[in-house]
Amino acid sequence: MISLKKYLDQSLKSEVTRQRELSGEIESNFFNRYAIQIIYQTEGKQLLLEHEQYKQFKKSRDLYFKHPENPSIPVKAHYHVVDSKSKQEIYAVNTDGSAHHRANKGFTVPVKQAEELRALGVNIPANNVLESKHLSINESLDFELISLFLIIDEDATYEA
Repeated sequence: MISLKKYLDQSLKSEVTRQRELSGEIESNFFNRYAIQIIYQTEGKQLLLEHEQYKQFKKSRDLYFKHPENPSIPVKAHYHVVDSKSKQEIYAVNTDGSAHHRANKGFTVPVKQAEELRALGVNIPANNVLESKHLSINESLDFELISLFLIIDEDATYEA
């Protein structure tokens, strides 16, 4: 087994080599590389982590749960509102009042829900219509599908 530092050093060398190949500085060695794609699909249901619990609106049958802000992704703090029976998402709203998902652009939040969300600190506009802001992250991703690639370089040697 090699140390993490040595592994990361080798990984960095592989990245530099690949960049040199892409720029045409050196000849590509892509025939000795293998890519494995791993795909996980949630079949239309959002994952609800154990620590996330639904709460019911006081004046509505719908439920909500909050996701905290995470600057490393980056994602704003936001609320998801779901149907009480089917648990299907109706809309999601950031705490600044913008739509969390593009599909929610222009969604009119019901009056009673808007009042409760405002009490929770959500800055919903007076007309209860959610706006959408285009962020630099890829919002067009389908969050019901997770995909990643593992690249294996046959010629890479990892020194112990």
